[in-house]
Amino acid sequence: MGDHSQSPSLRETTANPSPSGRGQVRAKDPSPSGRGQVRGKDPSPSGRGQVRAKDPSPSGRGQVRAKILRSLILLLTTLLAALPYLPPTWAACLLPVSLAALPILGITFLLTSSGSKSWRWAHTISLVLCLPVILAYIPSCRHTPEPAQQTLNILSWNADNFLVKRDTMTKAAQFIRERHPDLICLQERPHDNLIHWQDIQAALPDHRYSAKNSREDEVLNLAILSRYPILATGGRQYKGTYNKYMWADLLIGQDTLRIFNAHLQTTGIKKDNNVDQSLINRIFRNAIIRNHQADDLCLDLQNSPYPIILCADLNDTPSGYPARRFRSLLDDISCQWPLNGTFRHLGGFMKIDYIMASQGISVADYQQIETEWSDHKIQHTKLRIRK
Repeated sequence: MGDHSQSPSLRETTANPSPSGRGQVRAKDPSPSGRGQVRGKDPSPSGRGQVRAKDPSPSGRGQVRAKILRSLILLLTTLLAALPYLPPTWAACLLPVSLAALPILGITFLLTSSGSKSWRWAHTISLVLCLPVILAYIPSCRHTPEPAQQTLNILSWNADNFLVKRDTMTKAAQFIRERHPDLICLQERPHDNLIHWQDIQAALPDHRYSAKNSREDEVLNLAILSRYPILATGGRQYKGTYNKYMWADLLIGQDTLRIFNAHLQTTGIKKDNNVDQSLINRIFRNAIIRNHQADDLCLDLQNSPYPIILCADLNDTPSGYPARRFRSLLDDISCQWPLNGTFRHLGGFMKIDYIMASQGISVADYQQIETEWSDHKIQHTKLRIRK
């Protein structure tokens, strides 16, 4: 009986080998690469169903980092613009943002000219929103006073207790007399037990009218001395601290001005401090206190029946919460170019002392005078009062 079985090779050859043959049976690819291969998908870059691999190249990673940087800068500028509208405690948490305002704004300006159109527009809009911060570092225009306008010569100074030396007080008083101010606002006036108030008044005899804070504290006392009559006085002592503000109504010709003299909560930073967690906690805690004090003072400013001049040691920068809250009500007479500070230590570029005034009161001249008698510079300004 014959064998009718066929070998595998014989079965494969009986099928129609032509490409167009119907019922063609394709041979299996015995190669390792052919096993499990799915035919019909285009392996070319333009093939449908292609799964693109992530770009591991340095340029791809650089684009991701650039997007992260842009997003971070955009967030910081947005927070900087929103700072004065936040609750005081929230604003205190953004203290590092306000301290770094100038670098943030500088980077934002550079980013407005690079990248995609959407990114350029986003950074431009954020820069416009921060325009009040930018203007805080641009000095006001100075003009020669017009004869028809009343002028007021003001000296504001954190005297640092005259270094608790009577000789320092005598030298400082002589210097002040030579500047011929109409009005003197002193912050950190020494306690009576150190240098008596009557001795300070005697050293400034041209200022017949004077007032001081009602409660004599160990530190951070205030005083106002004037050539013009003082009609009324008042003020507030902040609870739990030595910080305070006072005001005095001055009769200047036929006009009445309300002069505010203020000292807000210190930063807590000293020259010999070590940077540790306790210092960081103290800085943020004092920022919260300072922001609440600024809000309280703003209420008194808003309720003033007369035009205002504010002389103050705010212990915060022009981009910080207190200064921006006050600038929403008053014009900053003392604004200066960046890095031109009033605090002599920590590099001398921190501006924390201010003179601000109501609309209708403009600046004719403003100077910062550095002396060895205090850790703060003297602020001396001549103002024009519109009649």
